[in-house]
Amino acid sequence: MTSLTLEEYKAYLKTDRSFWGIDWDDTSSSCPYFTHPQAKCTDIPFPNKASDFAHLAVNLPMLTEMDRVEWGGGTLIFTDWGIWSQQANLAGYQMVERIRSTFGELRPFHVATVNRFRQDEHLLLTNFILAALVYGWDAYIMFPTTKVVSFILVKMSSAIS
Repeated sequence: MTSLTLEEYKAYLKTDRSFWGIDWDDTSSSCPYFTHPQAKCTDIPFPNKASDFAHLAVNLPMLTEMDRVEWGGGTLIFTDWGIWSQQANLAGYQMVERIRSTFGELRPFHVATVNRFRQDEHLLLTNFILAALVYGWDAYIMFPTTKVVSFILVKMSSAIS
């Protein structure tokens, strides 16, 4: 696993040909979007029960990989966080930071919001998706393929009231 700042990741995208079809809107919230003509959006409903969070978190990365034998890695970008009290969010930040520290990443959660996962780190990505679900953080999840990047937005801040 590797963590990057948003600026570091944008520079990386310019050199990595497996992520073609993604662009950035630097005038608003600096979120990625598809420029590929075959881009599609799928709305996945928010789980009604907390017990369904783990099932969704485990299977979400596989939704775009149904035709592949093996999951090929991916990137998760936290884009909006902090909708709960400072104390509640601190628990989530520390959880993510502790996991990342085992990979040598010592920057705070809000500094390095981009998290790249290797092919053998599917369950690690699942933990980060679960954090987004539990703490109500928005996140983009992207998976490179040979044709176009698969793209999922987990927009939690608008699903929780």
